[in-house]
Amino acid sequence: MKKFFSMMLIAMAAISMVACSESKTDDGKGQGGNTTGAKLEKPVPVVAEKGDTFVVISWDAIEGAQSYKLNLKGKFYNTNETSYKFENLNAGSYTIMVQAIGEGRDNSEFGSVVVEITGATEVDWFTATAKAAEVNEEEGFGPYNAIDFVWKGTGVKTIAYGLYYADQLIGVSQSEIKAALIDVENPDVVAAVNSEEGFASTFGPIDGGTTYAMCLCVTNNDGLEFFTMVEVATETAEPSEAAKAWIGTWEVKSTQVYSINDKGEGTVMEGADTFTVNITAGANDPNQVIVDGWSVLGEGFITYGEVEGDTLFIMNGTNLGMSQDGSFYYYWLGWYSELIGLSIDAYPSNVVTNVEGVVSSTNKFNLYYEDGTPAPVECYASDVFGRNDAGNIFFLIESFPGVYRTGDMTWTKGAAAAQTANVDVMGFNPTALKSSVVLR
Repeated sequence: MKKFFSMMLIAMAAISMVACSESKTDDGKGQGGNTTGAKLEKPVPVVAEKGDTFVVISWDAIEGAQSYKLNLKGKFYNTNETSYKFENLNAGSYTIMVQAIGEGRDNSEFGSVVVEITGATEVDWFTATAKAAEVNEEEGFGPYNAIDFVWKGTGVKTIAYGLYYADQLIGVSQSEIKAALIDVENPDVVAAVNSEEGFASTFGPIDGGTTYAMCLCVTNNDGLEFFTMVEVATETAEPSEAAKAWIGTWEVKSTQVYSINDKGEGTVMEGADTFTVNITAGANDPNQVIVDGWSVLGEGFITYGEVEGDTLFIMNGTNLGMSQDGSFYYYWLGWYSELIGLSIDAYPSNVVTNVEGVVSSTNKFNLYYEDGTPAPVECYASDVFGRNDAGNIFFLIESFPGVYRTGDMTWTKGAAAAQTANVDVMGFNPTALKSSVVLR
């Protein structure tokens, strides 16, 4: 059972914690009950021993007490001893209370102690493995942009998961990670996990040459919880021969400019402009390249290109990152003619071709409807708009009028080839993005 799905995340994970005990619980009234005698002294419990999933609580004997009642997460436990062992505890903070009970005496007040439990580091009812994905040309993924994973268990009831950049989890607490995981709500996935083969799938697209941590929090039918992190590194894509032909430094000369006023009204004017574009290999696909110098947003902003044969498609739809308050993302967009308007899809802003050594680009090309009908478009300005989570469009350029290079262009390659650079063209932080993914 293997499927390919896109990764973005964050959702809240509801996690149940159940404390189990070998001792029987009572109705909470305790033994002996309240009487008119003197009140027993309050026990002072301490941690005598602690492990990943258990804790032993002890206290000094209370004069006049025949037994003791303990309270953990609303459940009561009775013992005649001055210590008690709680086992099979899930990770979390626990407040354990102890009360002295005696015939002819008033029950004592509850003494309490707070215990931090780290949780199981391994269990025999769930395993998870992950590795760089096998090449699948039909689906368009491989070891440079996806990972293959298998979840397998027995009696697994719930699963919450998330994929993160490993270096971004340094110093992040387990409780913070668990709170950000996505619940798997599809019962077919849980059923597959509990099958003999387990649940196998592919996670992507993700960045090449990057170490990820797959984080999982699972519970079984007994209410026991297990949290684990599986690290896996993707490979760096080796550029194809077609992509290598585009790697290098180019001098580009445009023939038109596009002026936009503060009302979003644009005018195309004749006017030449020469600028430099540096193209390097992308890490996420053999036919992907990183295009630096194309963006009108200035230094540090890149876009990416897709190479098909002798053609380079400079794409829109690149994620530029999040706002400072983390509330929305920036996208490179294109303003197209023929009433198509703004689009956030990965349509090209320019198409660059190499015909018998003559390299040129155009902003005129066809998009296609689902039925294959062509829609002629012209992209005038390709990275000056943004969109927030509500879908509202806004300008990324603050000053107007804005003047941008457009129209047909000629490309001349410099003598020295640029060095390959692996750039995170997605620009996203998996620990901060909202998820639209459902395992299926």
